Amino acid sequence: MELFFVYNARKGVGNMLMDGLHKVVSPSAYACDLCAITYGAVAKKKQWKEFLNDANIPVRFYYKNTIPEEFDKEWDYPVVLRYEKSSVTCILDMQDFAAINDLNEFIVLLKEKVPELSKE
Repeated sequence: MELFFVYNARKGVGNMLMDGLHKVVSPSAYACDLCAITYGAVAKKKQWKEFLNDANIPVRFYYKNTIPEEFDKEWDYPVVLRYEKSSVTCILDMQDFAAINDLNEFIVLLKEKVPELSKE
């Protein structure tokens, strides 16, 4: 089993710079709630790095323009996908992200949705 985190952002240096600027200048209008929750202006938040380091299952990160074709199901990004036994299911979608207030709440929700994250 793996988790795929897919940002509602595009890969590329120019896109990264514009995203960072957008998060600073107009954070409430920023289009990627996954990015806003897990990153500061340019770097991963410390609590998120620690959570990922402690995760006992593989995780992968994609941008909406880099997700492998076989996993792209016309999701409304951002999403968290569970990949298991050659199938992909959505764990959290854009509406779920809109209701998440902060990183701690996101991590708690992830652990509820994916109990394997809490196992030692």
